[in-house]
Amino acid sequence: MRTSPPASDRKLGARHTLQQSAPRWVRTRSAVLNFQRHRLPVTKQQLKFKLPVPNYRSGNLPARLPHLALVLLVPFLLGAADSQERIKRFSSDIIVYPDGSLQIKEKIKVRAEGNEIKRGIQRKLSTSSAHVFKVVRNGQKTPHRVELQGERKVVEIRQKNPLKPGVYTYTLTYATKGQLASFGNYKQFSWDVIGQDWPFPVEKVRAEVHLPDQVPDDSIRFNASTGYSGEKGLSYDAQLTEKGTVSFSATRLLMPREGLRVMVAFPKGSLNGEQRGWLNSSLMFSVLSLLVIISVMTFLIFFLVKRVSNSRSNRQDDEAGGSSATREGGSGNA
Repeated sequence: MRTSPPASDRKLGARHTLQQSAPRWVRTRSAVLNFQRHRLPVTKQQLKFKLPVPNYRSGNLPARLPHLALVLLVPFLLGAADSQERIKRFSSDIIVYPDGSLQIKEKIKVRAEGNEIKRGIQRKLSTSSAHVFKVVRNGQKTPHRVELQGERKVVEIRQKNPLKPGVYTYTLTYATKGQLASFGNYKQFSWDVIGQDWPFPVEKVRAEVHLPDQVPDDSIRFNASTGYSGEKGLSYDAQLTEKGTVSFSATRLLMPREGLRVMVAFPKGSLNGEQRGWLNSSLMFSVLSLLVIISVMTFLIFFLVKRVSNSRSNRQDDEAGGSSATREGGSGNA
């Protein structure tokens, strides 16, 4: 006599039959869920979107430990990242004048922790013709010194006492000349925005180049590069934002010693003021030279005339003295 299997065996057999009749992806997924949850998925949506989660029931402490450790470590990791010395933002506004000179205003926002940034920062400019007008820190004037090192100007911005850990904003205003080069029918301006000397990363970099008003927007050409010295990286964004203004920005974090170099070109005929400025400078130099020559000649003529006049006066006095002595001698002999 055949006896029916126990209820538990019937239940397992039904479950096995359901798995065998289901599609393969259902059988595979259900096997995983059976292993972890000891139950079959109810619907296709649960299989597709509801992922297995750790069992956090009381008494299952080992399953909780990795997640608890992650929760506890996240604040410390974020705090350590925030305390790293770096440049949080470097912005540069560059005004190009028709004679090729530049006026540049830089804002450098740094995070100081007393490692590399102890009493201030050091800004190495890529030209020796820079003339620094103003240096401030957090809106207040701060001591600084400008030194010439080879073909570069170095601005030392330091105070006597060490800086407290925190965020500081340094603003530099300076000017330089002779930064326009000729390439065929174009004038090109090229500038290393932040330099490649910073020993810590730079989070954000922005530069705006303001060209003279007489340069047509449709004739402006611009390009840039990122990376270490000699590299031509393309991690930047550039666009013509308004009349005669080209905006550049880095699209990623720049590592220590990486930089952003920008290039802007426009037709030579766009800057008539450049030629006039050169002519005015030459004319002024010629006029000054002529005035110096005239002054020297006038002094020499005056000196010679006075000397001749004095010699004549002395000669006349000598002749007058000799004739009076002769008359006095003649009357005595008589």
